[in-house]
Amino acid sequence: MSAPVLLEPVPSVPGQRAADPGAVLVVRPGRGGVAAFASRASAELRACGWRVDELVLPDEGSAMRVALGATARQRQAIERADVLHVELGCLDLAPYWFAALSSNSRPLVVVAHDAPRVVLAPGSGLIGTGSRWRDVVGHRILSPAVDGVLARRVARRAAVGVVLSEGARTAWTDDAPRRIVVADHGADPPTPGRCRPSSGEYALFAGYIGPGKGIDTLLEAWGLIASPGGLPLVIAGGNTGGIEDAAYEGHLRELSSRLPSPPRWLGFVSDLEFTRLVAEAALVVAPYRRSNPASGVLVRAMVEGRAVVATRVPAALDCLEDGVSGLLVEPDDSQALAEALELAMRDPGLRDRLGAAAASTAARRFTWPRYIERLTDAYRIAVDSA
Repeated sequence: MSAPVLLEPVPSVPGQRAADPGAVLVVRPGRGGVAAFASRASAELRACGWRVDELVLPDEGSAMRVALGATARQRQAIERADVLHVELGCLDLAPYWFAALSSNSRPLVVVAHDAPRVVLAPGSGLIGTGSRWRDVVGHRILSPAVDGVLARRVARRAAVGVVLSEGARTAWTDDAPRRIVVADHGADPPTPGRCRPSSGEYALFAGYIGPGKGIDTLLEAWGLIASPGGLPLVIAGGNTGGIEDAAYEGHLRELSSRLPSPPRWLGFVSDLEFTRLVAEAALVVAPYRRSNPASGVLVRAMVEGRAVVATRVPAALDCLEDGVSGLLVEPDDSQALAEALELAMRDPGLRDRLGAAAASTAARRFTWPRYIERLTDAYRIAVDSA
């Protein structure tokens, strides 16, 4: 089993001080979107004068044992922190168990990316993963027996919960911390010299390739469009290699090969390449069946001033206004999605208007300084309530 990784503090930047900087231990998973987001937030905290340790927890083996090992090995980092900050996606069992097992000696702030669903089957973290019988026991037998107790434990332990949208705050009613802070998704500034959507080179889907993303509906819609107007469809992203998701991607690639204008599949791309792809797109399509409260892909598309065609799921409803800053359709409606895509592809002026409105919204809401300001508020509330 891999040991937890402690990244030592990086010196703060002179002259950039928060109102009340202190010491914080950021506990995060080792990979995935939540890990990247937490790492970026840590850098921004340091730039504002905070003394930041990062504790990176692996996802191999028993999540409970990983968390216990972290609390034992990294006692000094915990003791020197004014606040424990735990980043949680719904699949991040080890950070969840760290939050559940951490003592009350330091106030705890939980950033719940998927609230009101905080973590999926926390009870399965009691045993290691990697064998089929363990997965069955953990998810089907053990988890249902203890999940509710574990959820209540973290809710009671957390001084403050941080969510990424107002919708997540209102939906998080059961087993929620008493105090919740809404902090809009942080984002880097737009790419210098980016083109207008009217000059974009393609329609883009980017992100995780899984059933919840609705890519099969997108392919059906793409096949219904009489002529894509000279814009190809590009699909960038991949999956973690699980049997179900890998089979789903194989099915999608087979479907796409039968289309008159098949999409171009890029697979996984680097963060730099992802940003470039978004900045050069004519439009970004998000045909999701379901979503988290916030979507990093949608935020990036808005920051870059792209025209967006999306489904009415929480992430899109939180940040896009239909007909103003994006075009919204119902999930799983390939005909409506095809009509919206065709409308945007055939009207470059519409793409520019949608993109400009999206960029204006993003400039107000989705910046790292704004996110760090709200996160600092959460720290202050947690310390004051200790």
